[in-house]
Amino acid sequence: MSLPLKWEFPGGKINDGERPECAMVGIPDGRGPETPILYIKKKEDAVIGESEIRNYLKGKIAQFKNPKKIIFIEEFPKTATGKIKKTELRRRADLF
Repeated sequence: MSLPLKWEFPGGKINDGERPECAMVGIPDGRGPETPILYIKKKEDAVIGESEIRNYLKGKIAQFKNPKKIIFIEEFPKTATGKIKKTELRRRADLF
């Protein structure tokens, strides 16, 4: 998923001038293809909610790619080489 350099919303910024760290994973829902879940690492002082993210994504990505859940987290689980562990994110998605 391609994200802009700056995500600006009425409530503030996710990150100041940086590309927000995020990951999209799919989890099986039993009714068809996987359901997308979006994880975003939110800056401590950022004031932004799920509705602002959804409004931003509307019309920018295909409807079936719109995330069913948007989850803000403090740190991503990473491998020793710094890659995001998507298997861990899929497991966590079931908890929300």
